[in-house]
Amino acid sequence: MTKWAIRLFHDEPIWLCNGEEEQWDTEQEAIEAMEKEIEELQRDVEAGYLDDVCFEDYRIVEIV
Repeated sequence: MTKWAIRLFHDEPIWLCNGEEEQWDTEQEAIEAMEKEIEELQRDVEAGYLDDVCFEDYRIVEIV
């Protein structure tokens, strides 16, 4: 069964839960998870908790 994950440009897993890579059943679910993360981190930038956030190296990949 195909799953979807969010990884760095060099195919490195970045989102882990209990040592296992987080995976989604559909590409749309992975997109929504990334959008939510971007929104949350942007709020942290605006509040001054983070200097900057860049998601250019993040990729949604199909896991077969």
